[in-house]
Formats: sequence, structure tokens, C-alpha cells
Amino acid sequence: MKSTGTDFAFQCTEMDIDLNAIYQDAGESESVKKAGERLMKILNASYETPDIDKEVDQMEHLSDFQKTLLKALLKCHESLFDGTLGKWTGDPIDIKLKEGSKPYYSKPMKVPHIHEATFKKDLDRLVSIGVLTKKNTSEWGAPSFIIPKKDGTVRFVTDFCKLNSMIKRNPYPIPHIRDMLLKVSNFQYATSLDLVMGFYNITLSEDSKKICTITTPWGKYSYNRLPMGVCIAPDVFQEKMNTLFNELESVRCYIDDLLVITHGSYEKHLEELKKVFILLENAGLKCKFGKCLFCQDEIEYLGYIITRDGIKPNPKKVQAILDIQRPTTTSEVRHFVGMVQYYRDVWPHRSHILTPLTELTAGKGKKTKVNWTEEHETVFNEIKKIIAEETLLAYPDFSKKFIIHLDASDYQLGAAIMQEDDQGLLRPLAFYTRKLNSAQKNYTTTEKELLSIVETLNEFQNILLGYEIDVYTDHKNLTFATDENSSQRRKRWESLVQEFGINIIYIPGEDNTVARLPKSKQKDYEEMSKEERLQVLSPIMQQGRRVVYALTEVPMDSEAPHKSREDYYHELCALMQVNDFYVTTQSADCFVSVDSDEIIFPLAPQIVEEEQKQLLQGSSKEALALKTALAKKDPNYEYKEVEKRQLLHFHGKIYVPSNLRKRVLTWYHHYLCHPGGDRLASTIKQIATWNGIVNQARNLCRKCKTCQRCKKRKNRYGHVAPKEPEDLLPWDTLCVDLVGPYSLKAKVRQLYGKIIEQEIKLLAMTFIDPATGWFEWAQVVDDKSSAAISQLLDSVWLSRYPRPKQVLYDNSSEFKKDFQPLLKDFAVKPKCTSIKNPQANSILEMIHQVTGNMLTSSDLMNQEFDIRELWTPTLSSITYAIRCSHHSTLGELVFGHEG
Repeated sequence: MKSTGTDFAFQCTEMDIDLNAIYQDAGESESVKKAGERLMKILNASYETPDIDKEVDQMEHLSDFQKTLLKALLKCHESLFDGTLGKWTGDPIDIKLKEGSKPYYSKPMKVPHIHEATFKKDLDRLVSIGVLTKKNTSEWGAPSFIIPKKDGTVRFVTDFCKLNSMIKRNPYPIPHIRDMLLKVSNFQYATSLDLVMGFYNITLSEDSKKICTITTPWGKYSYNRLPMGVCIAPDVFQEKMNTLFNELESVRCYIDDLLVITHGSYEKHLEELKKVFILLENAGLKCKFGKCLFCQDEIEYLGYIITRDGIKPNPKKVQAILDIQRPTTTSEVRHFVGMVQYYRDVWPHRSHILTPLTELTAGKGKKTKVNWTEEHETVFNEIKKIIAEETLLAYPDFSKKFIIHLDASDYQLGAAIMQEDDQGLLRPLAFYTRKLNSAQKNYTTTEKELLSIVETLNEFQNILLGYEIDVYTDHKNLTFATDENSSQRRKRWESLVQEFGINIIYIPGEDNTVARLPKSKQKDYEEMSKEERLQVLSPIMQQGRRVVYALTEVPMDSEAPHKSREDYYHELCALMQVNDFYVTTQSADCFVSVDSDEIIFPLAPQIVEEEQKQLLQGSSKEALALKTALAKKDPNYEYKEVEKRQLLHFHGKIYVPSNLRKRVLTWYHHYLCHPGGDRLASTIKQIATWNGIVNQARNLCRKCKTCQRCKKRKNRYGHVAPKEPEDLLPWDTLCVDLVGPYSLKAKVRQLYGKIIEQEIKLLAMTFIDPATGWFEWAQVVDDKSSAAISQLLDSVWLSRYPRPKQVLYDNSSEFKKDFQPLLKDFAVKPKCTSIKNPQANSILEMIHQVTGNMLTSSDLMNQEFDIRELWTPTLSSITYAIRCSHHSTLGELVFGHEG
């Protein structure tokens, strides 16, 4: 459970706490005395109004004349820095709740005796400054507590998780840190301003105050101001700041961190600061003088050091990484990798070096001990060594051309974006690579190089689009025009590249040292100097791509029996939206959705629009019925715009003309791994419809030879049991079970490359949330012991989704020895069903029937499987098909709606 908080400085001037009384039962140990001294420091901490003359005189980077000007400006706005809490002058914020939300109350958390005085002192302080009001009449109550810190402050934490799940959020875009930094560019002076208790400046409406009530051992208190931890707080504050400073181009806002940058004289910078101060005062906001930095040529902002020449990591943050001890568990490894990834833009060769560490965490639980080898120790120390060296990234100069050096290996993509400086030397702006997934590793060399171009341009389109770009590659084929025999994938990518108008320039591989990934023939990375390392490219972002494998046999068009499997897919690709999909020319075809995780309509809008127009120009029975309805202005029929095309909709869904219906039904039937007629029709009706769709879907499934051959007669478990009250809330209940082993024949590529036909078996563990229908399953490899099953529960569900309140499982031995203690450790209630009673877990039993039918109807013999990942593509495809299909028990798609 995640909690968020904020830091507050105490304003206590008198000490009325008897320290001896607090510790009278604690003994006289040294640790207790230190704890007491720390508590005294927290309770006695104070905030004084800054002495502007004294503070400015200590700014050694300014001349005497500059100090005089700055003092005069600050004294004109002295009230802005008095350290008190401000109050937003605009309208109060009204927090909207989802329909049907009910008040939630939680008992107050237990407060250690050593912290009671501190907690009460801080509560009283928040009441005195107007943040809280004691109110015991509210039906709401969220638990709160404090975490004392060494610097004389405390972290006040409220757990608003339950309230957040009920809030109707209106998301507002928070700026991307990298985009903000790239827009700073060659400033002369910079000032950073930190607002006093940012969110607490925003007042709440009366109704919102009631729902933002907290529980403490001393009663209930309601927030009068916007609290930290409420999910809408960053959205609200960012919107307020953007609106406030909308007219000032010199101001950059990241929630409550403000940066003022100017490119002219010192006097011009002070003029901009004056405008900012006036806006802040008019808005009722205050600044923390001690955390503000004025008129700097090098400044800390958002974890980076911004200089006139470029961007580099913050040495304080880097030191925290250098001080980390060797990790011993997978959780500690992930923590270390996460800290390093924050600075992924500014140090090269990251992904390649991190690979041994990331492999340590693959598919393992949080507390699993790692097998730390000499290789891992070398990598661990090498990362620290690289991080310790300062890497400076230049700002983009939009008056000069951009130069991209790229290269792709068998495992990674690589690119370096650079520009020439005034001395003619190339300086890096950003590095980009990522690891190839299993499917992309099978691409041709040309496709890998082209993919490297496409992803680099997309990743940095905010600075590259519309400017002159030279792309250097060591693959000469990219310089030739696409011929008619090129794959659909390559044609689509090249059409995207043409939008940028790039110039592709060939250079021999030995000369392409900038983007080249390290190989055995090249100079060893450890022997390179700092300057040489800057010329080596490394990935900065791992982008996920959802792959949907076409498992089933491809239907042949009865009207064109001469068409091959490949011809069918090429036609299908032409009908689909080019921006969303591509299709390979290999026998194991696959669809890749780039922009959406939801099921997609298979016909491009222009195809549907043309067919609808042709239908209305005809005189068929269907056409006459449509014309009559449109003439009478039947409200069930209306035109809506879909990607700049006017499509006729029936009951709010796309109306599919009769000559396209078979194609739509057939595509969905195979795309969703042969669902039944009712489920097929219900899924299609989420986006498209026509009269008689249910009967046509049923008829298609009855005539499908694959369904007739492979599907088994359903076992009847009665019906899905009605949901109990605890099953109605998402993520509260989890149902788990084992299914299999299934035994199927497939073509398997061995480690040495040979492909043989063999029988492969699958035993899987299934998971489902009965409230949402969210489904997961994972292969049980060799060992189905209780320990192995427990580890799967941890890695597949507990570490990825909200912790359930109870887990439903059967009486098998796998769910006993280690499984039940794991639930106890996570404070999850075990709920075991009775023996030989599948009805008790009927929703999973029905899912097992569906997955079994999908597996047996899969055309595994016409595909090649890697022996190292036998079931990964199959499990992914079936999981995706289930989530995209309409669920009769839920009455909706698991993914929520159609894209």
C-alpha cells in the first residue's frame, strides 16, 4: 500500500515536553538518549523570517552591484518570503466522487509512545495555521501518521488509497522532465523558487472537507486545504501553475517547483522575477527563501544540474547511488537499477551493462536471495564508476542540423543524437537504444536498422520534427528506394520516416564508432577514456510492445480459393489502419498494436465509408430500409466522425454493410482464438453492429471446421455463483487454480537451430479478479510444489496489482505448505473451497474451458517455437484474446471499451 506525504518545519518556540517522563520506562541506553535528542530537535525546530541583507551578502556568485539590485527587489516583496502558509485566491476545489461511492472509515493507526508528543504537536500546528480543523461529525476517516526525519522535520503521511479509488479524476498533463530540460537551452541567469507547502495553499469546498477527514488517536480532523496523497492534487496544482504563468515564457513549472530562466542581461532577469513575484502575491502563494536559488549560472532543478553549456546529474543524487552496498535480494537489485535509470539520458552504455543485473530479477519474488557472481560484482562496480564521471549533454540548437548516428546489433537498437558546436566538434544531445524483443530479433538486418531510425525519431520527435536531419548508418541498403517486393512493415516504417524528411548517409561500419554497440572486435569498454565512452551508445528506454500471435489456422476466402496464407494477410494488412498494425511475411504471422491495448476494428474508416456510400446509392432491401430511416431522422441512425471520415452509426456503433460482415466476423473469430457465437457477437457489438449479428455469429461458429474438430463439449457447473459483497469491489478477491497439463504437438526450434516436431506440455497457474474479470496465467515449469506456486503468486499478482483482501483456492496440496504462510505475511485472508466442488470456483472453471478450447484450436503445427520460450507467445495471445472478449458474467470487456 502506497502512502504519500510532505515535509513540514515546526514553529515551536517553547519546550513543554518532559523528556524524562517520555523515557522513564525505556532505560538509559545510548540509543534511547540519541532518540531523545532527535525528538527534542524535532519539537524545538523553528522557522524564522529570513534576513534578506544577510542572505544576499552570502551569495558569492554576485557582484556588489548585483547584490544591491537583488536586495531592493526582494525587500519590495518581503511578505512573499515570510515563511507562513499562503492561501490561493481562486475558487475552492470541489472533489467529485464516482457514482455510488459510500463513506469509508478506518481506525487510527497505532502511534509509538516515542512519537506521540511529536504527532500531537504537529496536529496542533496544522490546526493553528488552518490546514486542519477538528471535526468528529464526518462519516469519513483515513488513517494518518508521521515519520520523524534527521533534519528537524517530520513527514506527515495520510493513507488516501481508499478515497482515491472513489474519486472521479480529471487528469491534467504533468510535464515530462526530459522535455522540460531540453527546452532550457543556453540561458544567462536562472532562479528556482520553491513554494511553501504547495498543495496546502489550495482551499477545499465544504463537501470536499468532509471526505478529506483523517483519523488520529486524538479524534478526527478534516482538511481545509488540498492534502498531499489525494490523486487529483498534482493535476489541480499543475493546472493552477500553468494558468498563472501562461503569459511568461521565462517560467518553467513542475508542480510546485518553479524555474525562471532568461537569456539577456542581469537587469532583464530581475524584471522577469518581479513579474513572477507579483503573480505569486496576487495568487496568495508564498516561497521558502531557504530553498530558493537566485540569479545562478548553474542551478539544481528536478534532480539535475543545469548549466549554461548543458545538463548533468546532481552530484548529491549520484553520491547516494555510489554509497549503496551490494544488493542481496531481487528487491534491492530492482531498487538499485531504478535509481540508475533516473539518469538514463546522460550516461551511455546503460542497458548493455545493466543486462546481467536485470536478468537477476526476472520472474522472481521480492525477497528472493540473488546468486551474486563475480560478473555481477564487476557490473555493479562498473556502473558506479560510470555514474561517478560527469556526462554533459548539450542543449539543442534549432538553427543547426541534427546528426543521428545509428546501429543495430542482433540484440539491441542504437542511436546517438548530436550537433556540431561552434568549434565544429560533435556534442551529444541524447542517447537512445533498447533491447530487441524475441520477435524483433528475427528481423532482417535492414529492418532492424530501419526500426532503429523509426524509434529514435518517434522518441525525440519533439525536437527533431521539422528540422534538417542527417542519419548516418553502416547499412547501405537503407540508402536505396523501397521496391514493390518490400514487406508491408518496411513500407509502413519508411512512410513514417518520410514525414521527417531525413537524409540517410552511408558510412562504413569501421567508421561508425559513435552508435556502434560494443562487440568482441572493438576496444574493450573498460579500457576506454571518458571521452571515448561518450562515443558509445546505450539504450535509455525500454518500450513495451504488445504482440498478438495469430495462433489459429488462417481462413481461406471461398470467393478466391487461389489465395495463399501470405496473400490473405497482405490483404488484411491493407484493410487495417496502417498506423496501428503491421504484418510479417513469415509463416508465423503476428499483429503488433503500437498505440492501443484494446481490440481494434479490422476495417479502415475509408473502406467502411465507401461501402456505406455504395450501399445507399443502391436499391437493395437493406439500402431502402436505411434510406427510409435516415429520411425520417430515426434517432437510432446518425453520422459520426471517425478519423476524419463520416461513418453511419446504428445505436451508437459503426454500421457494417452486408458485403463486409463476413470479413468482420471471420477476422474477429480468428483474432480472438475461436470464441463462441454469443461471445463473438457481444465483442463485435462494442464497436460495430448490424441487424442479425448474433445469428450470423452463431452460424459462423457452427460451420467453423476448427471449432468442430477441436472444441470439447462443455462441462456444466451450473452457473457462475452470484457475487458475494466482498467480490463486488475490484482487487478485493483473487481466485487461483491450476489447469492442465495440456499435451500438444508443435514444431520446436532447438538450441542448436534444428527444428523438430515434438509433444509439448503445459501446466499453468490461473488468476482472476472476479469483480473486474482481469485474468492472468503463468506456466508452472517442472516443479509444482507449494514453494513454486507461492513464488508464482508473488511474482505474477502480488508484486504487480493491488493486494487482495482474500484469496480463493481449492484443497490441493500445492496451496498449503508455503502458500498459506505467504498469504499470512501479506495479511491476506485465505478462503479454501470444499473438496470436489468446482462450483465454488466456477468462474475459473469456466475460464479453463475457454483456455482449453483456445489451445486445442491453435494451429501450433504451422508455427515454430523457440525451445527457450515454448509457451510465452501462446499464453500472451490467449490472455490478450480473453481480455479483449466480451464477458457475459461482467457484461463488459476486461479492457473496458473499444479503442
